[in-house]
Amino acid sequence: MLVRLDQEQLCRSSGVKKTAVIIHNCLVFKRLIDREELQPLVLRGTVPICMSQYDRIFSTTRVPGVDVDELCHYSSSESKHVILQHKGFFYKLDVYDAGNQILFPTTLEHQIEWIMQDAEKREAPEAEASLAALTTLDRAAWARIRQKHFSEGVNRDSLQAIERATFFVSMNDLEPQTLPERGKLMLHGDGRSIWFDKSLSVQVFKNATAGMNCEHSMADAPALAHMWEYAMTREVLEKLYDESGRCMPPGKKCKQYSILRPQRLVWDISPELERDIQAALVSARKANDDLDLFVRDHDKWGKGIIKKCGVSPDAFIQMAIQLAYFKENKKFVQTYEASMTRLYLNGRTETVRSCTLEATEFVRAMVENSVSTEEKIRLLKRATVKHQTLYRDAMSGKGVDRHLFALYVACKGLKCESEFLTNVLMRPWTLSTSQTPHTQLDYSPDADLEVFWNKISPGGGFGPVSDDGYGVSYIIPNNSKIFFHVSSKRSCPSTDSERFVKAIEESMDEMKSLFGF
Repeated sequence: MLVRLDQEQLCRSSGVKKTAVIIHNCLVFKRLIDREELQPLVLRGTVPICMSQYDRIFSTTRVPGVDVDELCHYSSSESKHVILQHKGFFYKLDVYDAGNQILFPTTLEHQIEWIMQDAEKREAPEAEASLAALTTLDRAAWARIRQKHFSEGVNRDSLQAIERATFFVSMNDLEPQTLPERGKLMLHGDGRSIWFDKSLSVQVFKNATAGMNCEHSMADAPALAHMWEYAMTREVLEKLYDESGRCMPPGKKCKQYSILRPQRLVWDISPELERDIQAALVSARKANDDLDLFVRDHDKWGKGIIKKCGVSPDAFIQMAIQLAYFKENKKFVQTYEASMTRLYLNGRTETVRSCTLEATEFVRAMVENSVSTEEKIRLLKRATVKHQTLYRDAMSGKGVDRHLFALYVACKGLKCESEFLTNVLMRPWTLSTSQTPHTQLDYSPDADLEVFWNKISPGGGFGPVSDDGYGVSYIIPNNSKIFFHVSSKRSCPSTDSERFVKAIEESMDEMKSLFGF
């Protein structure tokens, strides 16, 4: 799951105003996609990359199936609302007026205030408030419950409203203060604050901090990060709030057509369904409690120093991860770094296997006192060059893993067992890593300027892929910062996310010192 965090409150506004502006900004980005006006991304200013994933960011739901799930994307005529969850109730909030214009932030603000007032008048039954927990279940189990309890009547209509929504928004009373607290809530919520089937779920907390959770099958991190960067940058650069902190009213020449009041969704929850919901919530919260996530703002130095070392920042960090893991565990493990393949139509990702022979030789040299500094530098540069070569190969269709996976699928279809393919593809990824891209907008503000330091997003993260491994996500927003999101399982006695982050930082410091910095 991709998580994107908004680090600081950007204005003197409450969660209501923040929610209104986020909804509006996301819809403005969606309008660019719908009109095919979104500027295509290009590598090094010349090579275009595939933008097909953007079509599925909004109005998309992963519908559970007993054998296979289905990605359902709804047209703009079918999906003209968002679902806003508050105080345990679900509201259908129209976000376009009768003239098909996006509602102004101030109009959305008034609509959300009405929702809050309506929710205060009643208390949601526990089962209704916990409905989203069903989306955390095993997909086949959720599919059977969906078929049995949501195939007719008000339950079908209400579920259809959620699944056809442009996206899902949860406003809750939680007030996470630290980056790890916010990161955990963005990754898994409180067990009932994220509708995991939706392509995009936004959470806004009581202290006006916000972020998003994304369903991964429909798109990859860079596309979602691009959208969120647009929404957050627009909040920083556009004058969207007045001096009192309320949403800025539209100009006198702007006309808004009539709109409907939000509609509270109605449910018919039988005792059997209530038991299913409760069991799902208990299971979800148990899994949530087992997640050990640590988010670190490494602000001592960043890519500015790494570039002075004459090394790729991404490759430098990958070698630091290898060194940190070896120092802790005295062994090397299979390591995954995600690389995009969007140079090709409908391209998604390919694997960069970071634990190369060159990387292991560098790591062994770093822990051996008898090796000279000059030799360590030589081995580091050789390892990073090898890593860059593998990364370029993965991007340009010369990777290994997707090819092997295609052969594995073909063997399954032909009912032909391959011991080699099964062995290769079933090995656990003890270290699963990824860099979140930053500054995907031509007009993004200079993140090195001090005025923007408290507005830099720390990026997002994901859970560990193996029970005894780590999920390591990082983002390099400017020359002096690197954010790390490291996850593991508390139930594993050999892992500790905070300890591993510190080990990575120590390894980076050791590597930096080789060059006299």
